[in-house]
Amino acid sequence: MRWSNKALPVCPCVLYCETPLRSFFLFLSSTLSAAMGDIQTERSYQKQPTIFQNRKSTIIAGSGKEKLRRYYRNVGLGFKTPREAIDGTYIDKKCPFTGNVSIRGRILTGVVMKMKMQRTIVIRRDYLHYIRKYNRFEKRHKNLSVHLSPCFRMNQYSHHHQ
Repeated sequence: MRWSNKALPVCPCVLYCETPLRSFFLFLSSTLSAAMGDIQTERSYQKQPTIFQNRKSTIIAGSGKEKLRRYYRNVGLGFKTPREAIDGTYIDKKCPFTGNVSIRGRILTGVVMKMKMQRTIVIRRDYLHYIRKYNRFEKRHKNLSVHLSPCFRMNQYSHHHQ
């Protein structure tokens, strides 16, 4: 994280990109994943800061199982909260649905290029740059590293947009 004192937004299908000049959010309308990893794989204890863990448990009627409380929210802008964000067990402080980030800035589109990092993907944004001397456009592109919340399932080289 480049600025440690800044609260970053958490989103389901929102990708957060931090560049030296400005910050972007990339919203992807994609299929949501049903598979989730284990919660406690990090050195520190993973929990949602808005949920008190020592509350008396509530038992679901009929099933006899204990229901875990989970914080999630509606981020607005026409994005539905994914079922994985509501029912899942992942902990992601940069997820817009279950974390502490607000959605602001531009809504971008891009093609997923690399998925080799954990919870981060590289997207490619193609655009045209106008050359006035020749009265023509030239193709250019930018690669952006963006955050990918566990509630989304992405495929490499898939084009995502809102």
